[in-house]
Amino acid sequence: MEGWEKKLEEQNSHLKAELESTCADLKLVNNDLDSIHSELGIICSELASVHADKESTEWIIEIQESQIQRKRHEASQLWKEQDNCLGELEEE
Repeated sequence: MEGWEKKLEEQNSHLKAELESTCADLKLVNNDLDSIHSELGIICSELASVHADKESTEWIIEIQESQIQRKRHEASQLWKEQDNCLGELEEE
């Protein structure tokens, strides 16, 4: 075998080894990306759950605030009625 053929074969062998190493690295990166994709799916699911919980909590707060306002109004009416009754008793 001539010198240039041997050198060409060595370069070819070196390039083949680099290609195999790069392929192995790409497989590792691909596995990492798959793991990240899976983790992002879990995170998105958890975020959707948190968002739903937040909306439920806001809805509950709105209902409670409405109930508080209604109770305040009822209490105000009772105070007015009590004042009217006391006024009538004083007149008698």
